[in-house]
Amino acid sequence: MPLDVVRLRDSDIAAISSGDEFRCAVLLWCASWHQIPAASLPDDDIILAQLAGFGRVVKEWKKVREGSLRGWVKCSDGRLYHPVVAEKANEAWARKLEQAWNTECARIKKINQRHELTGDSAIPYPTIEQYLSPNYEPPKAPFKTTASPGTKKECPEGQGADVPDTSLGKRNPIDRDSGQRQGQGELSKQSSPELQPLEGQLEPDVTNIPDPPRAESQWMIWFNRVAGTSFDAGSRFDRESLWPIFRRWCDSGITQQQMRDALTKAHAEATEPIACLPKYVDRVLANSQAPKRQSVQRQSPGQKTAEAAERWLASQGVTP
Repeated sequence: MPLDVVRLRDSDIAAISSGDEFRCAVLLWCASWHQIPAASLPDDDIILAQLAGFGRVVKEWKKVREGSLRGWVKCSDGRLYHPVVAEKANEAWARKLEQAWNTECARIKKINQRHELTGDSAIPYPTIEQYLSPNYEPPKAPFKTTASPGTKKECPEGQGADVPDTSLGKRNPIDRDSGQRQGQGELSKQSSPELQPLEGQLEPDVTNIPDPPRAESQWMIWFNRVAGTSFDAGSRFDRESLWPIFRRWCDSGITQQQMRDALTKAHAEATEPIACLPKYVDRVLANSQAPKRQSVQRQSPGQKTAEAAERWLASQGVTP
């Protein structure tokens, strides 16, 4: 609850009321701030005595009741209201609504930036009156679909309308047959035409990708064909998330066979669905390429003492 110190210092209650009356008045202001409605109190001496700090001693409360309730007004709902406290409560509520409106505008701004919406295609910001209207509906991110209207549900940009039941990240990237690739094939066809696997092949076609791959886009195509993912080189999110990893692989000269071994190891070690397969495989590669610590054989204090004694005897010409 905000406190207007100058207004309180120059008020009548500070000049006229006794110490107990002033203390009870401030306690009742604080209590009314959390009442429903805010800035109100019940017109009940038993409850008022409790809120003013007298507990169940209602008799003592009644001695300071008149001075403590200076400025309170009983309204049509039977409750007591303080005009100044109500003014502060209304101001606080208005600031709360304004903060909620600012948060909604920031959310719309992120949608426009994420989907690169500008000009007439950008989602407009609502006025605070529109936002506070009971008919206001929060705008959602734009969706697009490649299916004819009324046949399939709309899916987010970058995905096809058919999503396989099994998680793509948990499928075996090596022993996948053409029947298992059906779901992933639909995803690849809709996200990028160049990623379509050749029909009748048990192994994905990666012959047109150099070994080791030398560009980030080549690793993305390799993953879409071999691991059945559906990354899109045209997606800003996919580029920002995966390009640094693919660039690191290109600089390190990771071969396709090393990546196949890492994929197999990743699926064997995973105990739960893999959220982002390239990131998980990158950790597997980092662990496999980390140099192993060589074990150092340490001597016990007794061994060190025995060796020191032998060296001393040898220096004295005594054969142990």
